[in-house]
Amino acid sequence: MKNMRIILKNLADDVDALVCIENNDIISVLKSSEYEISTACDEIVFSVCYKRNFDIDIPSEETDRILRWLDFALGNLIVQIENTYRISNLSDGDVIELNDRWHYVPVTTRESFFKCLPSVYYLAQAECEHAKLESVSAVSFNEASYIKFYKKFLVLMNLSGWFKIIKYRAQLNRQKRISSQKCLTKVFSALYSMPLDEREYQFQPVKVIFDRIIDAMFSKIKMPQKLRIKLQKKIDFVRAELFGN
Repeated sequence: MKNMRIILKNLADDVDALVCIENNDIISVLKSSEYEISTACDEIVFSVCYKRNFDIDIPSEETDRILRWLDFALGNLIVQIENTYRISNLSDGDVIELNDRWHYVPVTTRESFFKCLPSVYYLAQAECEHAKLESVSAVSFNEASYIKFYKKFLVLMNLSGWFKIIKYRAQLNRQKRISSQKCLTKVFSALYSMPLDEREYQFQPVKVIFDRIIDAMFSKIKMPQKLRIKLQKKIDFVRAELFGN
């Protein structure tokens, strides 16, 4: 097979995409730009991530002692992920689109009982219109700092209460689980088995959270059917105004 030209296109307009193909050197695909690669195979495996700077500089004299103890940083609140993808059935000229996205991680009913916290994943989404794409694995490259922060933060959350030790363990175990490679790989394997439109929805956390709140409201409040229909129409209008669809 002759060499094919494949385009890596970074859709993010304010951060570079860091791509490693077949464990070779890291390629930096600059923001809002394209990078051309050549391959003799119709299948490639690559990892990709966005290492965004989430930190906000706060003068030390204005930083609270507790925040310093926590080593507070916005990036430590988020599970930041390096995703590995396999794309097969590639053709000459195919474009692999890359974008930085978010995914909301809600708590389960059991986790809610223990006052566990929802979280978000920050990830590199890859899509290729004319090829087959699957998520091979996912790993959090800030897992250690994420867990370190929550170990301290959850101590503060449980300074009072009669079952604080049990809560702390459940809460910390939850944060460890959702940031583990095993869990992340399972989550993204499932997401990439969905149709594209469903996957795109899952990568819009504000919309997902909005819909969850509305669903919870309708499930808990009893009202006449006519009123429910009118209220649903109003909500649909607001949703369309906010999200465009």
